[in-house]
Amino acid sequence: MTYYTYLYFAEKLRDSLPYAPAAVVKLYHDAYLLGAMGADVLAPLGRTAAEIDVIDAYELFEQTAAYIYESGSKCQLAYMLGMLTHYLLDSRINPYLYYFAETGVPHYFDDDKEIVPYEDIRASVDYYISQAHLDGKKEELRAFRARKDVVEDIGKLYERAVCRAVGHILPAKEVDKCLSEPKWGEDRGVKMEELDYTNRECRTWKTVRGGEWTSNLSLEALLGKLETLAIKMFDDYMARVRSGIELNKMAFQVNHLGVLAAPKSRLNPSRAADSN
Repeated sequence: MTYYTYLYFAEKLRDSLPYAPAAVVKLYHDAYLLGAMGADVLAPLGRTAAEIDVIDAYELFEQTAAYIYESGSKCQLAYMLGMLTHYLLDSRINPYLYYFAETGVPHYFDDDKEIVPYEDIRASVDYYISQAHLDGKKEELRAFRARKDVVEDIGKLYERAVCRAVGHILPAKEVDKCLSEPKWGEDRGVKMEELDYTNRECRTWKTVRGGEWTSNLSLEALLGKLETLAIKMFDDYMARVRSGIELNKMAFQVNHLGVLAAPKSRLNPSRAADSN
């Protein structure tokens, strides 16, 4: 798995940010990009990356916001704004990926479908983003490294706040090693000329794993919808960090895997893919 989609979305969002989050992101752009790569960079630690995918997303962002409220670290804030973009993509796009993994990826030129493993679909979507939107930028992104002091400050965030969400110690030095040298997977797409990974024909798919609500958004349209939602979540997180106002739990009912984590009756069934 590579990080093209996460970084593309995070960078594209920068052009639409209000002044306050834009200033934080500009000051600590490397922390923001690390956050956009998410806990995936912690894969060398074993279970930690997987745990962050399945824990209550509200707890992750509430605990980190509460800590940053006390620490006042703009570096940690930039990182968590990046993490918000990662969470938003995971929670809204994973149902899309899993739906087509379970029901088959449609062909471009006929009505047939082909069963493709989830990991291949994810890699193919990422490959599409790299080819369609990152021409000339791929090597620059793959060479990205954060400043040493930035990595160390984010390590403190894991050791003192993220640990509360996952329920066990996360030593800063071990986290720092992963953040300093992100591991990239191989670029690959599977039958890109034949299979409609981007849902160009706007076929219906389920927007939440564990729910029955649907959308017919294409991948590109979904990314566009998520930009608006990301700005709202940035504003809410900034308010939590600055004033101590508790985050809205309703915004985090779907975890990173796209699974509905709260009782279904609490989720607005209108369209979880582009609303909260």
